[in-house]
Amino acid sequence: FWTTSSLDFDCVENEKHVVSRTSFNDWFFVLDDAELYTYTFLCEVAQTGAATTVVPVTDSPQCPGGYNLMSSGTCIRPLNLWVKGTLNDLLSQMTAQCQKDGGHLPFIRSAQDNAMFIDIVKSFDAIKDKSVFLVLGMVCNPITRRLEWSDNSPITYIQPYFTPASFNFDCIENEKHVVSRTYFNDWFFVPDDTDLYMYTFLCEITPADANCGDYDVLSYAADLEKPCFKLFTTPLSWDSAQKQCEADSGALATIKSADENSFFRRSAVSNGITFGMHIGAHQPTKDITKWTWVDGEVPIEGASYDNFMDPYPMQGSGQCSEMLIAATSGFWMNVDCNTMALPFVCRRSASASVSKTRS
Repeated sequence: FWTTSSLDFDCVENEKHVVSRTSFNDWFFVLDDAELYTYTFLCEVAQTGAATTVVPVTDSPQCPGGYNLMSSGTCIRPLNLWVKGTLNDLLSQMTAQCQKDGGHLPFIRSAQDNAMFIDIVKSFDAIKDKSVFLVLGMVCNPITRRLEWSDNSPITYIQPYFTPASFNFDCIENEKHVVSRTYFNDWFFVPDDTDLYMYTFLCEITPADANCGDYDVLSYAADLEKPCFKLFTTPLSWDSAQKQCEADSGALATIKSADENSFFRRSAVSNGITFGMHIGAHQPTKDITKWTWVDGEVPIEGASYDNFMDPYPMQGSGQCSEMLIAATSGFWMNVDCNTMALPFVCRRSASASVSKTRS
């Protein structure tokens, strides 16, 4: 929202400093003598050579076995550093290997991520001086027919030599994927059926991802400790679905914000769910006005997020809930707990996931 001229002032005569208002995702000038605000101070220390340092696996308990903890905090495992073939053949193989660990091919969501993966590639002696084609974790959404990250999130960062229009193509009819050419510091489209290039495949897991086991981390959650979630496409009644979630040390999903709701809906669509899916809202008593989340019986009222479609919940429609996937807003409605069989989404804490994995 600023320009370089915003900072072109005499800071001796005009004493003010810049703060980052993180809730608004912007910067703000504050006069040095103003006492109107409450501030947050953090101390940052840069490590020499941090971007290319690899911590040995034996010293990295937060990473799964076989992964290196990079100083950036990312767990990385080389799936294949130098392999030739077509992406039609290689992508499914490498993605399946990575998903077994609960990971994904690299996501690049910022210039910092882009620089980080260039440095990670350089940390491998076998390829540090080669013209690497690092395959990124983008997939073709069969509904929108556009590329997105494999966790169903949109591609918001685009490498500078590209434009948003570069990604506005039908990925069903025009089958191609994006690689990061780390040697040239750019991105490049490769047709899925070409076998002209050598590729590098890395699997990425954050410590939160690693804690989720066979679940995925819910990165859109506002929780300090990111929870885990998993979509089940086999239809069950609400009661049976809740029992499945409980067997996984979780519960049918609580939804705390519009961002979470939108993410769950997009994930459902990407997994072929087109009608509806069970979520964790239910009516624990006969009082139709009292609805709670099943994982902690937190009331759905007042300041809590509520996306029930008017006039739902309706008397006589049931004491359990579903999200309408066909509606772009992902509205909720009440359904019978025993007769309506639908796909469903479970949610559990990362600590519960660790306990489940160890058991």
